[in-house]
Amino acid sequence: MSEIPVASETTKPLAEFEEYRGLLSWVSSVDHKQIGIMYLIVTLFFFIVGGVEALLMRIQLARPNGAFLSPEAYNQIFTMHGTTMIFLVVMPIVDWICELSCTPNDRCTRYGVSPIVWKVFVNSFLIILALSILNTSLVMILADRFLNARFFTPSSGGSAVLWQHLFWGFGHPEVYIMVLPAFGIMSEVIPVFSRKPIFGYTGLLLHQPWQSGCSALGWRRITCLLLAWVTLSMIYSPPPVC
Repeated sequence: MSEIPVASETTKPLAEFEEYRGLLSWVSSVDHKQIGIMYLIVTLFFFIVGGVEALLMRIQLARPNGAFLSPEAYNQIFTMHGTTMIFLVVMPIVDWICELSCTPNDRCTRYGVSPIVWKVFVNSFLIILALSILNTSLVMILADRFLNARFFTPSSGGSAVLWQHLFWGFGHPEVYIMVLPAFGIMSEVIPVFSRKPIFGYTGLLLHQPWQSGCSALGWRRITCLLLAWVTLSMIYSPPPVC
């Protein structure tokens, strides 16, 4: 049998990765602490932006019948203030806590990772579900206003209740999107200060998908309560005075 020739070993050293410095080292960083600091910097910037928006609304409301902002501008700033504070302030802070919680040690296994990491992971699916419903409803209402689509106009064959269903299809999961990270923070902070491991960790993980699924269906309960309130108000309302 012929022998297989063995390739000669090369003495050329392997190429080393260049260590970036300055701003590029932060942008290309994979260090969880540096990523968390960048989250805080962005959060601080948008917190100031949200504060300025709130200040403009306060100036408008400082006096009755104020003319500092037009009604259209006030509604726009009101909407942008809520969007800025929720999506650009609260959620980056949650991401920062998540980055600091998932440190590279033996705790970071499938059943040993911080509870807030699992909360944020499940939260991401709720965000995709809720925002998909919100975006759909916004497209429909824009079509109503500019293209005469008449989705929500009862006089033209539309349904105002349809808007209610779409709104709560987004609104109820949004409540859990806001509160789940807070539950994760409590599940992280309480065991640390009590110096005891969290009780029922496996049950806590298995509870996440169930809780998220219930939040997506909870809007039906609100719809039933609203219909019951309207029915009772019609039955027990006093007769009109002639």
